[in-house]
Amino acid sequence: MTELAHRILDRALRPGDRAVDATAGSGRDTVFLAERVGPSGVVYAFDIQPEALERARRRLERRGLANVRWFMHDHAELPRFVPPGIAAAVFNLGFWPEGRPDLTTRTPTTLAAVKAALALLRPGGVLTVIAYPGHPEGAREAEALERFFAVLPHPAYHVYTFRRMNGPDRPGKDGTAPSPDSRGNGDPIAATGRLEGDGTVAASDRPETAGPTGSSERTARRSPILYAVQKSAVQKGGMHGADKHDTMGEENAGDLKTRTSETLNSGREGMR
Repeated sequence: MTELAHRILDRALRPGDRAVDATAGSGRDTVFLAERVGPSGVVYAFDIQPEALERARRRLERRGLANVRWFMHDHAELPRFVPPGIAAAVFNLGFWPEGRPDLTTRTPTTLAAVKAALALLRPGGVLTVIAYPGHPEGAREAEALERFFAVLPHPAYHVYTFRRMNGPDRPGKDGTAPSPDSRGNGDPIAATGRLEGDGTVAASDRPETAGPTGSSERTARRSPILYAVQKSAVQKGGMHGADKHDTMGEENAGDLKTRTSETLNSGREGMR
């Protein structure tokens, strides 16, 4: 899912842009953003754990990336530190696998941060959120995000959802749900078949329910979910930029379909 998120974000980012990593962790997304915006751009990276920020700083330093501003603050405080007009914002929810599992993202602050990030996006900017409904708080976050994104006004925003729909059920350590730290498990994400322009699986390619070893319904319910939201390039008062449509939707539906299928076939779960 992380690689797919990066492919979507890549179309919105240019050298000199400003972007936000709202859940820095070990800095994987921070590196991606910093490389895309280049030395003339800025990345604002947030995390509440000093150990995570230190790990991320070292990761960026090893790559010679110095265009990041670090904030040991809750991402709900984005408006205090980030000016409007950002090109992209990245959220990878759950807990940092190398830190304390009780320090997980929470629904109220996640929603506040996502709303703030959307307000800070420039026209044509993109926000991605990866949620992990395989643990209780992650399930609450995913449910709340689903409700929130579903009512965003169109065409002011273009919202897409991606998740694995089939494959074996992978129980977590307690045998009840996938572990929240599955971001680092290295399992490939199986392709579900031909994707329509809206990110759904074509009816003829939808998988049958799996056998007794695991069900597609359980897999879908517990699998990580990627939400991708683009603020329309067409805003009240006139056109912003050269694009008439969203770069994720109508204008590039075929390209997105191809890139998504390739990523689902070759991508691996990421870790913050």
